[in-house]
Amino acid sequence: MARRGQDGADIGKDYQRVCVDSWIAEGFSPVSVNSEREMERGHTLPLGTTALMVKNDAESLAGRPLVFFDDMLATAAKSGAPHIAITNADVVLQPGFDLYGLISALPPGKAVVAHRTDIARPDEREGTTYQCGFDFFALHRDDLARVPDFGLVFGLPWWDHFLPTILWLRGVQLIDFGDRFVFHLLHDERWRPEVWRRVGMRYVKRLAKFVKHERSLGSAHAAILERLLRSALADPESGWSMRRMIARRLPWRYDREADTVLLRVSDMTVRFIDARREIRSLSSGEAQECGRDEMSTAG
Repeated sequence: MARRGQDGADIGKDYQRVCVDSWIAEGFSPVSVNSEREMERGHTLPLGTTALMVKNDAESLAGRPLVFFDDMLATAAKSGAPHIAITNADVVLQPGFDLYGLISALPPGKAVVAHRTDIARPDEREGTTYQCGFDFFALHRDDLARVPDFGLVFGLPWWDHFLPTILWLRGVQLIDFGDRFVFHLLHDERWRPEVWRRVGMRYVKRLAKFVKHERSLGSAHAAILERLLRSALADPESGWSMRRMIARRLPWRYDREADTVLLRVSDMTVRFIDARREIRSLSSGEAQECGRDEMSTAG
């Protein structure tokens, strides 16, 4: 991991240690899922982290041997752990939050979905909430079977839109604990705009097909999302429609128009998920205990 401090010096190794230590301190057992090719190239992991390898990688799409999201979920399902937390490698957890205890009480059918807070220094705990996506998820292992394969990649954009959307479509209740507990040191993006566009097009095409199928089976959730997705895909000003291109299987030649539509889909998705997350404030020990009791007896 490469990260720069305020003086420009590389603090990536030290910051990675801060991240891993924060997970372990909260009771988690960190697992890194890596491709065989990545490990063969000398990729090393911090102490306290277990490595699990998968054969496939997305180097042809990402330019790096990143892991397909479906392979990561399949690895998690085989781990035997009753609960799974998914986050990026550069995330720090708030100490003393008892996040592990809360997640351990999650029954099937409930999942945690949280935004991160961007910070300028590793030790900061005040910052700006990142509103363009999500950075922390936790769910019961049984709910992993509800997630289909969309060909997305962990480490590239769009998987964090895909996961909560699919969970909600499949009837999983989305919750958040209200307080800021996920922190992320600001850095330059490592993916290229053309990769964001290419993966976004893949996601939108497969999501459109998926919601159409689910709606045909009588899913009221899918019918709601299909209407919103249709609206986001159409561009009434120019008459250009990504939805029409999807239907006709036309080549993607309109990058600027595609970017505009993909940004609308991204914004719609985040607002859609945020409106359906149940916020459970943990401002006091009493509220925390009530929240845990409710989760342990629900569903």
